[in-house]
Amino acid sequence: MRSPALHPKISLTNRLSDLRPTMSRARIEQWRRDSFQPVIVRWLGGEHLPRFVELDRKDPYAANSDHAAIVKLLDVNGDGNEELAMQSGCAVVGNCAFWLFQKTANGCKELLVAEMVQRYKLRKNRTNGYFDLETRVHSSVTDGGLAIYRFNGSEYKISQCFGYEYELTGKIDRNGQAITRDRPTLTPWDCAHWPGP
Repeated sequence: MRSPALHPKISLTNRLSDLRPTMSRARIEQWRRDSFQPVIVRWLGGEHLPRFVELDRKDPYAANSDHAAIVKLLDVNGDGNEELAMQSGCAVVGNCAFWLFQKTANGCKELLVAEMVQRYKLRKNRTNGYFDLETRVHSSVTDGGLAIYRFNGSEYKISQCFGYEYELTGKIDRNGQAITRDRPTLTPWDCAHWPGP
């Protein structure tokens, strides 16, 4: 039996989305936070956390990448107490959703929630006593985006955004791979459209 022809203005994607229940972003975020809770409790209790942790997701629509998180502890303000950085929901190229938590007297608070983070690091500069945070998003073999977050007194906010591109030299190495310059060219981007130009 042949499948029915699609009307030119109706894509298969539109038809499938009609079948999917609509979920609010807030509900999806709540499921995500609930899955983080056991990891956060372990961190607050001083337990050693492995680099990769399994998450118990209740969200029936969660992707496989949402069932695990990459964990790292880092001291963002130099006070000797390590904050909890978590990445989850990673795409094949390694771009993930990113969270940064800080211990408080009543548990913890979110210092940053960011989308599309492949790599991150603390920078040498400080704002309001906290190290600035640099994140990178991967686009292709030779380019991507870079964002700098600064602490505003209560949380990290995006401050500067750049596109980066490694220029090809026109040379090929002995394995047949193209050689790029060591340093990328940075182009300022409007942070209102992050992650993209």
